[in-house]
Amino acid sequence: MNLKFEKITNIERILEAAAKNSSYEKQVQSLLEPHNFERLVTHVVVVGNLANLFPDHSQELFELLIKPKNFLNLVANASQICLLTDYFPDNKKALFQLLLEPQNFQRLVTDISSVCILANKFPKKREKLFHLFIQPDNFQRLVRHTRHIFFLVNQFPDYKEQLLQQLMQPDNFQRLVTSNTMLNDLATIFPDCEILQKDTISEVLKEIKCNTSEQKAYTRGAAVGFFDQILPQEHSAQIGSLLDRASGARLAQTTKKAADTARNEHDKLHKPK
Repeated sequence: MNLKFEKITNIERILEAAAKNSSYEKQVQSLLEPHNFERLVTHVVVVGNLANLFPDHSQELFELLIKPKNFLNLVANASQICLLTDYFPDNKKALFQLLLEPQNFQRLVTDISSVCILANKFPKKREKLFHLFIQPDNFQRLVRHTRHIFFLVNQFPDYKEQLLQQLMQPDNFQRLVTSNTMLNDLATIFPDCEILQKDTISEVLKEIKCNTSEQKAYTRGAAVGFFDQILPQEHSAQIGSLLDRASGARLAQTTKKAADTARNEHDKLHKPK
């Protein structure tokens, strides 16, 4: 049977014929032409079926799949990334690298379930996945409730401290913690965090804001001291304002000037005006 691909509009006809007639595999060459693939392959499952039917052409199918336009049209969510690793096990690393591209991560990872699914599918890549997820924009987009914090602590127990740091940003805390019940739940999840053991949300938020000001002063000072005579002070201060406390502390340990300036900036907050 020799079908003309320009007349085929239903990919199921190709699959059915391939299953019944092994010689029909020759026709896959026409399907692998980019314009035919783009026109006929309309779902990621079809790509997997074709890879199973034509294993000798699996790599060619994969390369067509990951072309930007095809990838955008066919791969719609994180679950489909996981499905593709089953269809193309030899390309699992390449799929993960595609996922890490910011535009793909934002489009495909749309909720906490997506993060957990991917962490389980790529156990050796958990650290990279976490560091992408914990970026402020992604954290704000994906973490919408305090119960999400609970899920994430269970999923990423080695990164509990980093999760707490994001939670303790004033904007995140105000957005996520809207009742004393939620506060009590967080106090249970982070029993070593003294701030969360306070009785009311307003008390916790007041201390968080105070600590945030101190942190920013410290990290600004560390950067100003470190980049002394290299960058203008305002540029150094701007760099320092982007650091978390742990990064600021590491920077302060590099030179005496960085340590002294960090301490001085921190202490200024406590001097009477």
